[in-house]
Amino acid sequence: MRVKKPSFNIILFKSKELANGEHPVMIRATFNRERKYYSLGLSSKLEAWNDELGRYGGKRLSEEERQANHVLNDYATKLRTMDDHFSKTEFTFEKFNRLFFKSSNGVVSTYFEEIVKQLEEENRFSSAQAYGNALSKLQEFNKKDFTFLDIDIKFLQQFETYMKKSLSPATRGIYLRSLRAVYNRAIKDSVVKAENYPFKGFRIETSKGRKKALTKEQLKELKAFKAAKGSRLWHSRNLFLFSYYGRGMNLTDIANLTWKDVRNDRIFYKRQKTNDHLDLLIDDNLAKIMAEYSGSDFIFPILEKGLEPKTIRHRIKGRLKKANSDLQEIAKTTSVPDDITFYWARHTYATTLKRAGVSIAIIQETLGHSSEAVTKNYLDSFETNQLDKISKYL
Repeated sequence: MRVKKPSFNIILFKSKELANGEHPVMIRATFNRERKYYSLGLSSKLEAWNDELGRYGGKRLSEEERQANHVLNDYATKLRTMDDHFSKTEFTFEKFNRLFFKSSNGVVSTYFEEIVKQLEEENRFSSAQAYGNALSKLQEFNKKDFTFLDIDIKFLQQFETYMKKSLSPATRGIYLRSLRAVYNRAIKDSVVKAENYPFKGFRIETSKGRKKALTKEQLKELKAFKAAKGSRLWHSRNLFLFSYYGRGMNLTDIANLTWKDVRNDRIFYKRQKTNDHLDLLIDDNLAKIMAEYSGSDFIFPILEKGLEPKTIRHRIKGRLKKANSDLQEIAKTTSVPDDITFYWARHTYATTLKRAGVSIAIIQETLGHSSEAVTKNYLDSFETNQLDKISKYL
């Protein structure tokens, strides 16, 4: 993907006049038709400035002006470096300010906040929240504004020990990997040297965890559970079963499904997490659930047109919370485990296929258990009709 490039110029800011009648010399950064100006601590009279050169250019330069031109030459060289840097990576004015003027002084929280802001602008609210939570835990652990040079193996070990008091191995891993990603970004931005990298001798704990899946009998009970049509329990049970029959489709993708996505007895949709375009056959089980819903652009009554991305995120998050609560309410009168959550639909789907002897490769393809890259490879290697056939095991 081609990266949009900014442009930089050293200019005399003629719109502002100082008390001595001179105008400030500034850097003008332009990106996506937006301009920002950065003072260089220099000033000049109109007649002593050469607009074309972006330097002092009067007929007779004073010694002070000649020295200032040497400084401006250095700035120009540095701007060329910035131009090269931002031809390879995404530009933000905050990042330029930090890199050019070293305004952050390597403060870790500044990097985290910048990443959170960027992710929010890209509507990647789940990832933004993960980085934000990691930063909050870091600041809880170490309340001062620490820099990257403060982070060594001892720091990482102490932070991990601190998190063990209240967080699961999975959450600890997410926070430490977030910190590692931010540190790598700082190295790329030349704010900290690669030789200081503290993660070489530090192993981030991985947690495979117990896979949560319903047994055949428990799934049968959930399907047979009597709930008043249109009630919250009824909707939540339908959403769980739709995920189960829909190859473990997550709630974000389910919520975004519209009737326009349905064509020729198939659902065509884009997976929000990866932007992959997927489709699945509407078998009798899915058709039965979908037949209960109509009269809206969206298949399920979770979203409506015109919502802001943040509102969509909060709406889905709230519906997921309700679904988890409702499923646990159903568990009270059935043999379904009382800690069931919506995500169990995905694991139940995979486990049911595994019990039926379906190829592990196909299961990994539909779920992406190992990694998104592996999932992509599998998607290229199996025919759609092979995936359609697995619904008979459900």
